[in-house]
Amino acid sequence: MSHKSLFKKFFSLFANETSVVKSKNISEAQAINLQQEYIAESCAKNAAFLPPYLEILKQTDSPKDEVFTAALYYLEQIACNESRYKENITQYLEEKTKSRKVAAERKNLILQALERIN
Repeated sequence: MSHKSLFKKFFSLFANETSVVKSKNISEAQAINLQQEYIAESCAKNAAFLPPYLEILKQTDSPKDEVFTAALYYLEQIACNESRYKENITQYLEEKTKSRKVAAERKNLILQALERIN
């Protein structure tokens, strides 16, 4: 019997209704909503600082030709349609053509894209 009552006492410590949420006089739903709003605002602030093409730049290193070609196409479209990103994209592509790791056919495709951008 003493084991049971000890277990109940121990369990009651964790099942107690005096949680942090209760002590701040807000409901769990309100706490969850506040947390979600904070996360959304944080993501929006970080997204405002990062240009949208950065993930596409990474795809130009893909071993798959289809992924490389698609990434190059989208970078070209962004550079042509968004003048604020044009310089950064062309600079990156020019550096890519100078790299020894890039195959000759990919360098030719990049050079063609650069001609269309400029």
